Amino acid sequence: MKKSIYPILEFDDDRKSIIDPEELIEKMDVPEHCVICFFAEVIQWLIEERGAKFLANSKSEIGYHPLYEIDYLGKRLAFFHPGIGAPLAASLLEEVIARGCRKFIAVGGCGVLDKNIAVGHLMLPISALRDEG
Repeated sequence: MKKSIYPILEFDDDRKSIIDPEELIEKMDVPEHCVICFFAEVIQWLIEERGAKFLANSKSEIGYHPLYEIDYLGKRLAFFHPGIGAPLAASLLEEVIARGCRKFIAVGGCGVLDKNIAVGHLMLPISALRDEG
């Protein structure tokens, strides 16, 4: 463990976790690439209009969290909704990794304080402020 006077800068380079999801979750034939999609209406559209295939459910105290797959330009692509809040999103991500997905991109929305940035434009964050609420 690399200690720091600032806890956010501490880093544990030991790759073995105390609880390993790969020991608890069944590995499956899932796509390597996965989209973490915060837009429930997009997921619903993919199910209804693109015939997304259900792969698996993760379960939490608030219910089930499905993992789906579509064919996109001849490639298999998985996607799921991460729920609300970092703890749920992180646990769902851990389960999807344990199932076999390896490369991820998150798609969501945000607000801005700069009135020159129009609604609906793509933003690629290069830094962020952490807020633990």
